[in-house]
Amino acid sequence: MTLTMLITLLQSERQVSLERLATLFAQPIQFESRRRNLQRFLMLPQLSAKALWFPILKYWLKGHFNPHMSL
Repeated sequence: MTLTMLITLLQSERQVSLERLATLFAQPIQFESRRRNLQRFLMLPQLSAKALWFPILKYWLKGHFNPHMSL
């Protein structure tokens, strides 16, 4: 849920900062708590580029190429 909301915000904003995301993030808690929560969330090792690049590439390839088609 948090990742979905974050991606939606990232797609709609031209400039992104942690403070801007915390301002726009729809959670019924204080600004500083939202900022700290987002910062902790973004620091998760599961969200590193190293961990995400292969699943994203695999998803993109499945969506754009027929498995029976030769490249």
